[in-house]
Amino acid sequence: MNVISDNENLLSASVPPERKEEPANGPENSDVAKINAQLERENARLAQENVRLAQKYDLLRTLIDSLPDNIFVKDRKSRFLVNNLAHVQTLGATNQDEVLGKSDLDIFKGNWPASIMRMTSL
Repeated sequence: MNVISDNENLLSASVPPERKEEPANGPENSDVAKINAQLERENARLAQENVRLAQKYDLLRTLIDSLPDNIFVKDRKSRFLVNNLAHVQTLGATNQDEVLGKSDLDIFKGNWPASIMRMTSL
């Protein structure tokens, strides 16, 4: 039976003291340590690769945007995926967000975009 002294309150008497558990030494623990070390190395490698890819993307985006010709990429449904600044301006938009994901039908009014899309989808 636990006896509570005058200096303790009920809460502190009911909470067991914290135990610091030491990791067990053994083959299982060394395997976990090896896996953790491999994961840390892989995470570091992937972080470096992400930095390299971001740099390449920035370089390509700068090149595309600096060209005066209209450059764009569409998906199979004729929606714009990539546009350079010249193409965005040609479409009458002020920024990329106004054009990305839209088709010619969304941007241009009238019958001619539909006929062009029918011809290009053949």
